[in-house]
Amino acid sequence: MKNEIKIRKKFIGFRNDAVDFKRKILRNQWKSVDLNFSEVVFITGAFADELLKIKGELSTGGIRISFSHLGPDVKKMISAVEKRKLRWTKLKN
Repeated sequence: MKNEIKIRKKFIGFRNDAVDFKRKILRNQWKSVDLNFSEVVFITGAFADELLKIKGELSTGGIRISFSHLGPDVKKMISAVEKRKLRWTKLKN
């Protein structure tokens, strides 16, 4: 059975929304989960940053998170935050 969280909001702007997904994943003891963004139109950079941080944290514990059905604006925001994180990592080293 595939574990999936279907996000039912059009707009997601808070870091706490990402933390809520983390709690659900841990509570259900899933080792793999897909976050379905099919109904999401917009996410903020803060949400994307927290989501990517949580994805990294959980992956070190053996939990795989994937994203599906990303709209163009959601995809752009996640990509922009990933690039920003990569630049910061390079600057720190």
